[in-house]
Amino acid sequence: AFDVVGLLLFFAIMPVFLVWLYRASGNAHASGCPQRRSAGWAVGGWFVPVIFLWFPYQAVCDIWRAGQPPERRTGIPWLVVAWWACWLLAWVTGVQVAKKAGSIHASVALYSTSGSRLTLAVTAILLILIVRTVSGRPSGDGQTRR
Repeated sequence: AFDVVGLLLFFAIMPVFLVWLYRASGNAHASGCPQRRSAGWAVGGWFVPVIFLWFPYQAVCDIWRAGQPPERRTGIPWLVVAWWACWLLAWVTGVQVAKKAGSIHASVALYSTSGSRLTLAVTAILLILIVRTVSGRPSGDGQTRR
């Protein structure tokens, strides 16, 4: 039952996150802070094989930096680094190896092991902190972004 609830929650929240990511990327671009990816690639990068390993990270780093004062934009965004490390670890911990008919078969799937589920939970908590921090920062006109 927990597995089904977790998967339903993941698929319900993902579109909301992608809309937030698109808007936050657009806001970051409008702020004048250089962005390595367009808002479209910030979202689309999640769905393209191989580049999903770094485009989303770069997009969120750039969004994070856009909300920083210019003198702090070159610093390492440790919360974003921790989030992305957990996201990648969730994939690694989703590896399952089985021996069948004398051969070894390996597969990887998010949410397929206890380790992957636990790491995804930490990833989600870190992402909530990122979204709340970025969304709570004032924009250039003194208004809070939403």
